[in-house]
Amino acid sequence: MKLMAKLIVMASLVNPVFAAETQSADSTEVFKKADFSSKSDKIYHLTVVEGKFACRNMEGVEGYNDISIADLTKNPKSGECADLKGASLTRINLRGADLTGANLSKADMEGINLSLANLNGAKIKSANLKGADLYNANMSDADMRNSDLSESNLNNADMRRATLYKANLSESDMKDIDLYKTNLYGADMSGSDLYRAELRNSDIREANLYKANLRDALMDYSDFRKSDFSKANLADASMYRADMRQSILIKANLNGADLYETNLKNADLSMAKLSRANLQYADFTEANLFSADMHEADMVETNLKKANLSMANLNGANLMYADFTEANLFGADMREADLKYSKYNDKTHLPFSDEEAKKRGMIKVD
Repeated sequence: MKLMAKLIVMASLVNPVFAAETQSADSTEVFKKADFSSKSDKIYHLTVVEGKFACRNMEGVEGYNDISIADLTKNPKSGECADLKGASLTRINLRGADLTGANLSKADMEGINLSLANLNGAKIKSANLKGADLYNANMSDADMRNSDLSESNLNNADMRRATLYKANLSESDMKDIDLYKTNLYGADMSGSDLYRAELRNSDIREANLYKANLRDALMDYSDFRKSDFSKANLADASMYRADMRQSILIKANLNGADLYETNLKNADLSMAKLSRANLQYADFTEANLFSADMHEADMVETNLKKANLSMANLNGANLMYADFTEANLFGADMREADLKYSKYNDKTHLPFSDEEAKKRGMIKVD
């Protein structure tokens, strides 16, 4: 034990990388400290310096460990920093494997069992993981851009800070997945089940979430610009201060959702369901809300400038201080709606007369 401790101390003195990785970083909670106690300086271990993950040896040289698929199958815990680029790993069982920092780019892993595996910081670019079992796997900080994870089991997986740029995650089981601060730009999650998913502070621009289930998902502060949520289930989801400009939410279910201060400028919410949703201070400037159902929604100080609200259901909604300047409310149902102090102007198309607007406490502005 004394010899082991001495070797580790020597490693930290010889290699500044070893010492640096013990410092606090965003990913330290999932980062395994490198063990340089081996006599060989050719063994690579996953390290992180200033937020950058790489496999390095004692001298700080980057590289990967050679390992055969047969040896990995025999001992799944031996895959740290393994060089498996382009390998054929279809339908093999690597449950609970240690593949931290491994290079699996362009590998064929269709149907593989990686449940409970550790792929923290792994390189998995343009890989085939279709139908893979990744239940409760750790893929935090992994680079999985352009990979195919369609029809896979990602239930309870940890993918915090991972790069999933233009990845295919369609028709996958993603319940309770952790995608905090993840790059999902252009990703395809259509038809996937993201019930109770953690998606806060993530980049999800131009993503495809058509018919996805996002019920009870946490999506606060994320960027969803130009993403497609058509027919998606977002009931009771939290999108506090999310950026959803120019997003498509046609026929989406947002009943009971929290969109407080959410930016929905130029978004298409035609025929969407927003009943009892929290829309306080949300910005719907020039948004399309044709035939949307917003009955009993909380819309205090909501910005609806130039919005299309024709045929919308606003029955019982709280619209105090809302801004309807230049909005189109033709045929809208505003029975029982609280309109006190809400603003409109000559270019606003109201479903009732100016006299009725005045009676209901609306304020006409220039």
